[in-house]
Amino acid sequence: MPERPRGPWVAVCEALRRRRGMRWALACLVLLHAAVIFAPLIANDQPYVVEAVDYGAYDAARRELVGIASEFSGLAEQGRAGFEDQLSERTLIRDYDVALGAERGALLHRTRTMRRYLAPGADTLLLR
Repeated sequence: MPERPRGPWVAVCEALRRRRGMRWALACLVLLHAAVIFAPLIANDQPYVVEAVDYGAYDAARRELVGIASEFSGLAEQGRAGFEDQLSERTLIRDYDVALGAERGALLHRTRTMRRYLAPGADTLLLR
């Protein structure tokens, strides 16, 4: 079977392919074209914002909230005299005001954590 005659473009492409500088120029042109294509995504006046929710922190705060709230209400109901009656040698916090403040701080920390991840306006129950 006879060979088909080669066209002039095939000879030109082969000659250019052999030159190392031509390969670098082609790589630069490909990079420039890619930058032009993706320019609207890379540099626009409305940047993309990723809003993430830490489900682990939210769920931990939700789970711990009930126990802390019941402990806080128990401390408030029993008062200073009841707190001092229940003190033992193993109790770390020995002052009623400090214990009440610690429980209140824990409650505020959990509600702030939950409020951070709730939609605007959905935190009305946490504000009471």
